[in-house]
Amino acid sequence: MERSGIPIYYEWKKNPSAFECWTLHSSYKKFFNLNIIYLNGEYSPDNCIWQVPVHKKNKTRYLTYKSETLSVSDWAKRIGLSKQGLFSRLVNGQWKKL
Repeated sequence: MERSGIPIYYEWKKNPSAFECWTLHSSYKKFFNLNIIYLNGEYSPDNCIWQVPVHKKNKTRYLTYKSETLSVSDWAKRIGLSKQGLFSRLVNGQWKKL
């Protein structure tokens, strides 16, 4: 089973309760979207993030880290990067260095 051509973590496919357990212990909140971090990876615990859906009206993007949800702009201000700098690091897989 794949979603949008992206492979799904073997443990989650084999045992859906493993996905449920991960969800309950991650930053999941009702109505959040499950997004992938590295586009060339799989849906897995290390490569997924729960995010507030993007509101097309204002195009604000939100990120959740350690159960705290802020806009990309607010996260960038908090860690001292430009919005583009933070987004670039996220897209290029350098988010673990933040």
